[in-house]
Amino acid sequence: MKFLSSLSVSLLTVLSVTSATASTSKKVGLTVYELGSSSSSSSSSSAPVFNQHESLLYLVDKFDISDHFKLGDLHKNEELIKFIDNQHSSDQSQTKPNLMVLVRGSELNEEFITDLIPTFEISGSFKDSYHLIFNKLPKLLKKFTHHQHKQHKHHDKHHDQDSKVIELTNEIKLVSANPEDKASLINHFKFFNDQLIQIWKSFSRGGNNDNGNQIILNSKRNNQLNLINDKMFINELSQLIHLNEVKVDDKDILFVELNSLISISKKIGQDSQTFKFSGKILKDYLKILSTKFNVSIFVPSVSSNYKDSTKFNQNLYKRNYELNKLFSIQKKRESGSGQVFYASEEACEVNTNNCSGHGKCTQNSKSSNNWLCSCSSTFNKEAQKTTVWTGYNCGKQDISAQANLFLWSSVALLAVLIGGIQLLISVGNEPLPGVLDAVAAPKKSL
Repeated sequence: MKFLSSLSVSLLTVLSVTSATASTSKKVGLTVYELGSSSSSSSSSSAPVFNQHESLLYLVDKFDISDHFKLGDLHKNEELIKFIDNQHSSDQSQTKPNLMVLVRGSELNEEFITDLIPTFEISGSFKDSYHLIFNKLPKLLKKFTHHQHKQHKHHDKHHDQDSKVIELTNEIKLVSANPEDKASLINHFKFFNDQLIQIWKSFSRGGNNDNGNQIILNSKRNNQLNLINDKMFINELSQLIHLNEVKVDDKDILFVELNSLISISKKIGQDSQTFKFSGKILKDYLKILSTKFNVSIFVPSVSSNYKDSTKFNQNLYKRNYELNKLFSIQKKRESGSGQVFYASEEACEVNTNNCSGHGKCTQNSKSSNNWLCSCSSTFNKEAQKTTVWTGYNCGKQDISAQANLFLWSSVALLAVLIGGIQLLISVGNEPLPGVLDAVAAPKKSL
């Protein structure tokens, strides 16, 4: 831990604003749970309360950019120094990437916070605490981690211009010391929206067991999971599952904002079993991720008024609308009704697995941004049989010819059968010839 007395003018401005907004009262804006930390493994449920300036100092020290900050009055910060030293005594955070997760609605979910022990609390309003951790901190990390990385590499214009936090999805943002080397991680999430349904289906059916998913799933939970139809929850949990399947560099820092719990509570109430179960699953999966990441969970205080914010509710409504539209497109693809278009040839190839090997992605003649699978038939030499493929990904056999043959053959046989029966009936109703009729007629007695 190194805190230098020198500080740039820009940082001095940042910290002075942060310090000024920090309330001297002990009103808590965020509670921080660090999975696997020395504090979280402690049996004590009490946690120190730091103002926003102190919380920022702790986090920049944790992310190894503390050289750019000064501690201030050592006497007033003895508790913070002791806290940081205790964290360092058993901290192994250098070996894993960091995952900073804000879970709105978790403060209302007992299943989520059960058995979690807080590491520390951030005093002040939720709005200021959120702005500090999820807006200001990523910018500081991007600035100084990238600056340190450039000192070990050739200085060029590309490095100077690359100062933007990378948005992997609407919910996940990446800060990296070497963003130019993040192509594999970016490509992993590039077509997530198209893969979303398959990721969720695989997980809910007990798939992806290699990544520890079997720990939180059993037959009872699988049945409960299938009852959850909240699209925001499905989307967010699928993103965490997708994140668990990719290698992330140890020095990378990911910021994640999850709003599905607050969305579910607004729809069906916080006393519902679905809401409680969703919180339990979300927490258990974050624990699975803690084997690969240093997971820090940020839980708003119960008194936080973000739930009543017009802007937040508008954003929540907008995101739900986007997901409803996305799921309707995926449902269309699954049902195979109509043609399914993709924005590029690469998107078409990735999401259809190269048209299942039974066709080729071609450009729609009506639009340059529309790509779809053009299916072809295959011939089996051994069986001397031609198979025609169909579907949005050419994954289904086209049996329309066989079906038509069977249908019309059945209709023809039925017509013949009905005609035969009618013929027999008509023959049976014809009158007998005169000679036979006379013989068959009853004799009248005199």
